[in-house]
Amino acid sequence: MTDDRNTLEWPSINQFHREVCSRIKRFLTVAEAAATVIQRAHRHQARGERSDFHGGFRSSLHTWLLRSAVTTSEKLDGTNVGKLDDGTLLGRRMVIEPTAGSHQRCDLSALRGYHTERVLSELVALGGTAAPLRAALYGELCCNGELYSYQRDGLAKSWQVFGALLEFENGSSAQVYAQEACAVGHICDASEGDLVVRVCNSRAFGEVVQRHGVPAVAAEAHGSLCAAVARWQEWMVGEHGEGLVLAVAKGKGRADVFKWKISREPQPSIFKSEGLVALVAELRAGADGKVGLAGPRAPTLII
Repeated sequence: MTDDRNTLEWPSINQFHREVCSRIKRFLTVAEAAATVIQRAHRHQARGERSDFHGGFRSSLHTWLLRSAVTTSEKLDGTNVGKLDDGTLLGRRMVIEPTAGSHQRCDLSALRGYHTERVLSELVALGGTAAPLRAALYGELCCNGELYSYQRDGLAKSWQVFGALLEFENGSSAQVYAQEACAVGHICDASEGDLVVRVCNSRAFGEVVQRHGVPAVAAEAHGSLCAAVARWQEWMVGEHGEGLVLAVAKGKGRADVFKWKISREPQPSIFKSEGLVALVAELRAGADGKVGLAGPRAPTLII
């Protein structure tokens, strides 16, 4: 390894479990506060202190669960490795030495030989005049090849692309690129003011990658989060892989990206937290009738 840090790291991904629990718990809290407001109004009593219902409306919860387009792809177990448009390899934290023949016990010759610059060139062209300063294609180096069915499926020790990062000179250029790429079927995330656009995995992205002979993690589109959970429930419960990555398109060049890991993956803050245990118990008990307001499909996401 060199002493150079990777200054174009793949961003961290939030836990899907935590987001689902947060939104449902927020709805239950708001439902209770709203009931008090309605009761006071019915009795012609003063409303009291003004309640903040932000983030707890049933319509918002239903839109997120039932009408948000989402793309899923398997979260492979290994280590992130990126490849810049000039061929430089990026480890999770550091730049990989240009003379290195292996990384994390994986031979790098195939990775170095892929024409990733052609993939990046096609992705860059999606933004028209908004040209990035740097671009990197990212994938999972499956260094833990003995896990799951990686050997059987030919994934062991391989590099499988799952996204790209494009760094622009300013936030407005990044926004322009993200919106133009999304307009032709890609899923991008670029918050206002951000210089880096994350191009998430999707069918459109996979087609670009594979068109140039580079292996990519398969992506599957779903009409909603509930549909995605139902589609993958058996696979997740059967622990056929480390988990999934979910990219939820929000429009205007924005997306939420989550990781959904199987239960035996070490996640003490998720599975051993009193908050999750308490919420599951509350939902199973019916949450004093509030669960019915959330709709029958919401609780099935975590129970």
